[in-house]
Amino acid sequence: MRRLTESAAGQLIAARAFAGGPPGFVGAALDLPGPASPAGTTPGRPVAFGAGREQAQPEGSARRALRHGFLAARADGSVTVSGPPSPGLESCLARMGDDLATLLGIRSGGGAVAGIRVGVEAGLDGGGPLGLNRRWRLAHTLAPVLAAAFANSPSGGGWRSGRAARHRNRPVLPGTADAGPVGIGLVTAIGSESTSTSGARAGEFDQGGSAASAGGSHPSGSRPGGSDSGGSNLVGDGPASRGSGGAALNPCIAELGGIDPRWGREGPGADPRAGWTASVMDATVVGGDRSFRDWTRSDEPPVEDDLRRHLDALRAPVKALGHLELDVADGQEGDGWRVAVAVIATLLDDPVAATAAEAATGHFAYGQGVWERAARDALADAELAAAARECFVAAYAALARRGAPRELRDAVAAYTERYVMRGRCPADDCPYQVG
Repeated sequence: MRRLTESAAGQLIAARAFAGGPPGFVGAALDLPGPASPAGTTPGRPVAFGAGREQAQPEGSARRALRHGFLAARADGSVTVSGPPSPGLESCLARMGDDLATLLGIRSGGGAVAGIRVGVEAGLDGGGPLGLNRRWRLAHTLAPVLAAAFANSPSGGGWRSGRAARHRNRPVLPGTADAGPVGIGLVTAIGSESTSTSGARAGEFDQGGSAASAGGSHPSGSRPGGSDSGGSNLVGDGPASRGSGGAALNPCIAELGGIDPRWGREGPGADPRAGWTASVMDATVVGGDRSFRDWTRSDEPPVEDDLRRHLDALRAPVKALGHLELDVADGQEGDGWRVAVAVIATLLDDPVAATAAEAATGHFAYGQGVWERAARDALADAELAAAARECFVAAYAALARRGAPRELRDAVAAYTERYVMRGRCPADDCPYQVG
């Protein structure tokens, strides 16, 4: 098999990152405690998230077909259940619920979920509310807020979400690590000396085993018009002009109409393909001490299968897998996974809710230490709590406006009242585990 140069690897990552498509199809994957090797599966390979049942499975595949989706074992002894690309939220929830009930006997009030991932369409090339740039940015600024709201994996050291803690040193938006906070460095932009500081190292991911994350094809499966090819230059919308709770942007930026002259209207990290490619290339390879970029520069460069395994192992809050995959919610008791899937998908796919979420979370794109706050303090952090309140209210309103089932709306409302409106998360139900 042909060895990959640094340039070739980067081109492959960028070309396969996004398959343009408007919002509509939704997928989900749940990590569940279970036997180390369910019948018909092979440990160590992740489920191919969102893959259609009609796709041929390679020989020795780790997946086992369920009625709607797939089951795969993971190296840590858990199992992953992933649903197929579904035409809308309700279909996604119904199919996942059917598979869970059939496979594991999980019904209302029973069964533990360890982690929840949601897949949505990447968006259309170009600007506007359905544009790829805007959805990529929104997914990342929403991610720490959602992680805080659904934090439920308390661990030593005071973390309310041990899963989110693995991102504590990463910037919110890939490509902004060296940008510094908004307003710092403006002097340079207008012709004077810069005092800009650097954030965390770009693209820093904690790595799991080879079954660390669900990867695979586009959530719309074989939807006509899907493409894995690279794209043209993208034009996205600028950072949100207001932050959580209606707080204005940095005064230096506000005076310039909300545009930071260092980067223009789009802000840092505006190119999703460039940001994702750099993050993947600079991430440390599992089982080693060098980045994938360094590997391509070595005497024995990687091959394409090595790149695939590297992508599978990345533990990023937002992954580009043709579609966007958000891995931000800890497991919830019983049917609580339905609330997480509903809120996450709605905030990305409903235009009105997405606009509200963008206004509530856009300023986090430039923040430093946001992921650490989300993992340690969750909604005890006033800024994250304010953003979460706006997002959950917007999600509930969208579900009501679109005629979602009463049972689902009631579940979202109950979660919002019990946790979000009170600045709490599920981890706070077991305070002795936090600290």
